[in-house]
Amino acid sequence: MNIAVKKSFRRQGIAKLLLDSIESLCTCNQVKSLNLEVNENNFAAINLYKKFGFSEVGRRARYYDNKFDAILMRKLL
Repeated sequence: MNIAVKKSFRRQGIAKLLLDSIESLCTCNQVKSLNLEVNENNFAAINLYKKFGFSEVGRRARYYDNKFDAILMRKLL
């Protein structure tokens, strides 16, 4: 599943609302952890995920366009 916010709507708290909703839904359904991957160059997303308690647990080398690593992140619920 991909979750994204259109560029013209960024910096309005939409990603925070999405993450809050996803986490709430997962908690209600007894999900134990959330996993995601993000382009190593997407600093805004990485910082947002860290603020939400995600931590780096691995990498996929050259995953994006065979050039950039994917950072694998996890949050325990």
